[in-house]
Amino acid sequence: MRRKNAQLSFSKLAAVWFSALTVVTAVVAIAAASGWFVATVTAGGSPMAGNWVGMCQDGRPFVELRLEPAVRGYGGTISLGNVKITSQPGAAEGSCTVNDPPSAEHAMKVAKAWMVGDTLTFDSDRGQEYEMKMTGRDAAKLRFVATNQDESWFGLRRVK
Repeated sequence: MRRKNAQLSFSKLAAVWFSALTVVTAVVAIAAASGWFVATVTAGGSPMAGNWVGMCQDGRPFVELRLEPAVRGYGGTISLGNVKITSQPGAAEGSCTVNDPPSAEHAMKVAKAWMVGDTLTFDSDRGQEYEMKMTGRDAAKLRFVATNQDESWFGLRRVK
């Protein structure tokens, strides 16, 4: 007995491929239009995304941080003001006074950002390393790693 091999013609293959592509495109379009995909990415996978500001005890901003989801963690910018650290080295909470606030003209790119547990570690494009931890939905703390100054944690809040 001889079995007849079923042959798939090019037109049948093209029809199946087009149908599958149409279904996938429709699902993605519906998900994007409903905001499901965007909300899932920003809420679930990127809890630290957003615009953050750190204020000194004199009520003026000393850091502005913009974090956005990237393929391997986060991207964005960090801008530091000219500040005087007033806390003692290693204090639980850092304190400072602002001489000049941060500005967009002096912003540095966030480079090499990665998560380890609940801590986001990132470098600026000038080599300074930072660590950030969430302390609430719109609250976090930031520290400057391996500086010859203070490595205390400074408060941040997410701005809308």
